[in-house]
Amino acid sequence: MAKSKKWLIVIESDPARSGKALEALRVAAGVAVWKRVQVAVHLRGAAVHLLAPDAGLENELITTYLKILKEEQCPVTTDGDSFSQSVADADYTSCFSDLP
Repeated sequence: MAKSKKWLIVIESDPARSGKALEALRVAAGVAVWKRVQVAVHLRGAAVHLLAPDAGLENELITTYLKILKEEQCPVTTDGDSFSQSVADADYTSCFSDLP
């Protein structure tokens, strides 16, 4: 099945202060394995700490979710990445076409 829909998940929460960042990463990985939606993840602000292995976070879960995203060829970018612009330019508006 071709992935015709695209989903950009922007994570901004500080993973050291809230579980929201880890939960968003889990959702991204879970949706990616469905293979029905192209998923891209963009980490902004304090959320980039998800990529720091010594940040005292739940590293095993983070590694698992990032590994799934890599296996599914889902880009994970940060504000400093050269790929950020290509993710920003991608047409993710179709994700919201079903919303009222």
